[in-house]
Amino acid sequence: MSDSFDPYYTWLGIPPEDQPPSHYRLLGIKPLEENPDVIENAADQRMAHLRTFQAGRHSDLSQKLLNEVARQDGGSPLPAGADAPGESPVTDAEPNREPAPEQQPAERFVVLRKAMELAGAGGNAVWMLEIVDAIGADFEVDTLRVKDKVLRKFAAGATDTAGIASFVEAAPPVIEEALARRRYEMALELVEGAYRVCMRSAGKEFRKEAYQRRNEVRKTCRRWQEFRDALAKLKTDPDDTDAHLLVGGWSLLG
Repeated sequence: MSDSFDPYYTWLGIPPEDQPPSHYRLLGIKPLEENPDVIENAADQRMAHLRTFQAGRHSDLSQKLLNEVARQDGGSPLPAGADAPGESPVTDAEPNREPAPEQQPAERFVVLRKAMELAGAGGNAVWMLEIVDAIGADFEVDTLRVKDKVLRKFAAGATDTAGIASFVEAAPPVIEEALARRRYEMALELVEGAYRVCMRSAGKEFRKEAYQRRNEVRKTCRRWQEFRDALAKLKTDPDDTDAHLLVGGWSLLG
């Protein structure tokens, strides 16, 4: 590789002896990192850096590395294996060769992710979430978490009636899914965000519905917290009657 351009080393600081890099080395994070936010942010930083080389003489290598990094950006802990399976180092030794089969999923991921971004930028939150489901069908990602993240981003830019209407249509199924999966903090944050969006000047017609849904979710989350408090109480006082009633009531309704 001494006579060819080495994008791993030149662009990412990964020397030849560490190639092909592990998932973690590729993203510049510690081995066996499990925090999905750390993984996703590292991938975003790598991809932003690699995009700066897309217009240069090694644009093809930049795209290949972008594809490789995109495979790691699923919002879930990376596989425990040391090396990226089935991959060989990206170099300019074979600039015209066809992508290997294992690169095709990466390219599909990039296309889907770009489509998701375009849907969000175009003001179509429902389509944006449908693309998240398409990504989840092919890749091991926490689709609920991704939907939560992209909806929050969409909400920040929803200032006109059309944008708010699209958000109001898209958010309820995600909130319901979060409740069904007992991710109550996520559901509460989403419903509070939806209410704030509807309080904008262009959201007047959606405020009543958003207000009612917020109250319903708040009530469910309060009951969940009471249930957890009751469980904690029973650990110290197994005979507490009120705690038993709360736990039993939640179990019947849940």
